[in-house]
Amino acid sequence: MGDKDITPVFHLYAVRCTKRDELAEYLNKNGIEAGVHYPVPIHLQPIYKQLYGFRGGEYPISETLANEMISLPMFPEMSEDEVRQVSEEVGKFYSRSK
Repeated sequence: MGDKDITPVFHLYAVRCTKRDELAEYLNKNGIEAGVHYPVPIHLQPIYKQLYGFRGGEYPISETLANEMISLPMFPEMSEDEVRQVSEEVGKFYSRSK
């Protein structure tokens, strides 16, 4: 089976941003479903903390990314108008929060 036989299935459209939680709240209030997936890095999951004694700070890049990633809407039937609406609302959020 070559690459031509593979069709990717896009699951999440996650972007890195500042003020992640505030942006998610703003988008949700404006009718755009946005979420936070995997807010806790693997090394800070309870089992890894228990087994290996991780307390935070061991993998600072993972911890930063876990705090700055937001999942924006993405689905096969999403129209260009819906994409534009999401983009415009993200822009409005950051324009007003300067």
